[in-house]
Amino acid sequence: MKKIFQEKNHFLWGLAVEPTDAQATVEAPGSVDKELRLQVGDTLHLEIVSDSTEQRHPVKVIGYAPGLSIVVTTPRIDKKVRLIQIGQTINVRLMGARRIIGFRSSVIRTLFTPYPHLHLSYPKELSSIELRRTQRVTVNIVAAVKNEQSSGEPIPAVFVDLSAGGGLLESDFPLGVVGDALSIVIRLQVAEQERYLSLSAKIRSIQPAEGVSKASASPRSQHGIEFLTVPPDNRLVLYAFVYEQIVASLLG
Repeated sequence: MKKIFQEKNHFLWGLAVEPTDAQATVEAPGSVDKELRLQVGDTLHLEIVSDSTEQRHPVKVIGYAPGLSIVVTTPRIDKKVRLIQIGQTINVRLMGARRIIGFRSSVIRTLFTPYPHLHLSYPKELSSIELRRTQRVTVNIVAAVKNEQSSGEPIPAVFVDLSAGGGLLESDFPLGVVGDALSIVIRLQVAEQERYLSLSAKIRSIQPAEGVSKASASPRSQHGIEFLTVPPDNRLVLYAFVYEQIVASLLG
């Protein structure tokens, strides 16, 4: 990954333009349909290219005709319909559980009956990234951790790295032994919104951390943990958070 997205044929807003094993650009006819895999009800995030605020508007897919158009609800701001001109260039992003797809489109029709909706031009090419479950980012996120084998109160800890599949928790006090089940509550900032997640996990490894705990006058511990069954909504939030951290590191 060598440079940040600026060219018109790359649409992943901040990600590097050079395809890797997890990133690819699709251009061949038919390949776009296969990769896009749109479903009625999918949420797309629209960014109006001429909008200096770079605000992203969530809309719902209500229909599509491959090669012709994608029909979506009209963006709203404070419950009011946002007027978008025909011909306006739009950056579009679709985020699934394990993939992010981006493409450039334009508004080809605006309609208000029987309800406000837009026809967007169907993409001729798109960029996609497969998010790996093990892809980790360095963080500093406070967590409340409860050992399911103990009747004690939750223990404060800090995630020092995080992925959609687990992470590394550092604590002044032991959280348990390898194999113990944990309940973890964390707060993540995703798309400028705070999300609280309650996650089930298991301790997979324990190692000493550098330094001495001020609270216990003993070495801090690092616990490698694996998330167990994660509800789809929480999993999507985790992937989105990891993605945003990757983008932020590239832009920084």
